[in-house]
Amino acid sequence: MYSTFIEEFSAFLLSLSLKFERSETLFIIDKAGEEMQGQKLYVNLVLLDNDSDDILSDADISIFEDEWITKGELVKNRIKVNLGLQKTIFARNCHVKAITQNDAKRFLDANHMLGYARCHFRYGLYTLRDTESLRRGSLVAVATFSSPRLIKRGEVVVNSFEWIRYAGLSDYRITGGMGKLMKCFVRDQNPREIMSYSDIGWGKGDAYEKLGFTLIGKTEPILFCLKKESLARIPAKALNNCDSLFKLRNKGNLKFIWSS
Repeated sequence: MYSTFIEEFSAFLLSLSLKFERSETLFIIDKAGEEMQGQKLYVNLVLLDNDSDDILSDADISIFEDEWITKGELVKNRIKVNLGLQKTIFARNCHVKAITQNDAKRFLDANHMLGYARCHFRYGLYTLRDTESLRRGSLVAVATFSSPRLIKRGEVVVNSFEWIRYAGLSDYRITGGMGKLMKCFVRDQNPREIMSYSDIGWGKGDAYEKLGFTLIGKTEPILFCLKKESLARIPAKALNNCDSLFKLRNKGNLKFIWSS
């Protein structure tokens, strides 16, 4: 099947007046922000029906064609943030409060690649003042957490929570947002341990390490079959046969743990 993915991605970069080099599906892009001058972003495009584990290991980001088609604006916004072309909100100019499931779902469905997922605790970050583009009281970031589970760590049993989702407004960099939301959760729930996963396709989990998390492992890539009309992903192991469907394999996740 002929794909316009590479041409469309090239046109997107040109529309931003960015300089880049391309080798097959790998794009080497000059970052644009003042603090990022001289730095480059390595982006690998993964075409439909690519079920290979050999996704370029030297890429900072891997963009899958199905996500480009179904979540194009969200993908473009995330790329712009990684290139230094974002607007910025400082968490010190925001406050945190618990939010409803409906508010969390609306925000995460619009701003997180995987959308909303079942959770127990939900926190939102709200602006304290008007800005050029946002009104005071705007919701700009959301973090969600599971209920606690008792996990044995050596000779000790700890209350372990999973950090399920974090997202900021997709076209903004929310500086300090993850840390401020986590601090509020830790104050309220006093967890002994927080566990979370970071999608390898979007980076190396640097934000978790800055918050004091430790990398403890990596999940294996998952093979998905895609419905040809909706491009909805279905784990291949859930189907008897997906020979007639598109197939792709993600890059897996990094697993991080924070301990008090």
